[in-house]
Amino acid sequence: MGNRAAATCAAALILIAAAPPAHRSEIAGVRAVDQIAVNDNRTPAGTMANGVLTVRLEVREGEWHPDRDTDPGLLVRAFAEVGKAASIPGPLIRVPEGTEIHAFVRNSLSDSTLVVRGLSARGSTTPPEADTIQIKPGVVREVRFNAGKAGTYFYSGTTNAVHPTRGTIDAELGGAFIVDPRGTTRPPRDRVLVIGL
Repeated sequence: MGNRAAATCAAALILIAAAPPAHRSEIAGVRAVDQIAVNDNRTPAGTMANGVLTVRLEVREGEWHPDRDTDPGLLVRAFAEVGKAASIPGPLIRVPEGTEIHAFVRNSLSDSTLVVRGLSARGSTTPPEADTIQIKPGVVREVRFNAGKAGTYFYSGTTNAVHPTRGTIDAELGGAFIVDPRGTTRPPRDRVLVIGL
């Protein structure tokens, strides 16, 4: 698939309204957790300076309302940019080819090791073990890599946690990773749709 075809695939419309700011809510009367926001993938995460994108991500638990805020919520785990609400999908990583990415990923969970895939040079023949980082509870891992070839990609996370009645609670741990063609000064006005199954 050429760059033009890949860009066309990334241009899918997303019909999700922005969620209200994160707030505290009770789940099953046990503890208060933050509400997970809807990410419309319009604003890339991180800070770009001198050809390097610095992005600080963390994993948190929160209450997700996939239908409406007034409907019952689900306890899930999601990625967040440090200092911002956790979101589904996770923060958008979007850079032009040739960009170095300096990522910090914090596992704020107290009970599970986090395994993250996809934070590596894209479009390369990277061996699976080089594409995977493991992060113990409470630890921050730092990774540096070149963004790789232009295309539409994905990053994701998993843990060993299982909810008693709904399977894994980390099924929504993932986000889009877009590498635009070299020389792109502003991302196209497309919309990126991430579908989780």
